[in-house]
Amino acid sequence: MEAKMFTTFRVIDTETKLHSTPAVLTARELAAFRRLMQYQRIPIDPDPGEIEGTAYHFEVNANGVPLAAFATALDFRADVIAVVEEAQWLGRSLRVERVTPTSSIVLRVSNHIAFTNTFTMAEDLAAKAFHALGIDPRKTRSITMHQLRTLLQNPAVFAAFDSAQIEAVYNNFAQFAFLDCGEQQPELEWQ
Repeated sequence: MEAKMFTTFRVIDTETKLHSTPAVLTARELAAFRRLMQYQRIPIDPDPGEIEGTAYHFEVNANGVPLAAFATALDFRADVIAVVEEAQWLGRSLRVERVTPTSSIVLRVSNHIAFTNTFTMAEDLAAKAFHALGIDPRKTRSITMHQLRTLLQNPAVFAAFDSAQIEAVYNNFAQFAFLDCGEQQPELEWQ
């Protein structure tokens, strides 16, 4: 039996200039970070191929966690607090990563705008949606929210979603397209 492939959509921002510098974490600090997330009941979103409890590559939406909790758990490190504060100010996820197995563990502001949901759909459904939007997903991996809004306001695009019987997908895209992300420059990304 052949495994089904999926396409995941999420809202990102790669254009807004960040003011914080990624903070290097020791293994002990990473463990404290994980304990804090567990205590706060914040789920960790590991990258594909990673296991939640041992992941070195993951994102977490910690916007509801007080800065004081981070300060206490991570020894009042100003660089860590700066990263967390900027992520919370922008409504972004935090990203933990390790570029190579021997490199340092880094905490930084993620590109993912955390107050938006990600959604995943089967590859055949995504193909119908891309066709309705007139997008070739092999040529581009994202679209600006302005471009998405413009497409969705076109009656011919709605008719294409309707004829493919995927109006619910149209509604999902519309929810993304009309989000207010402040001064950020959001894009809808797919993988």
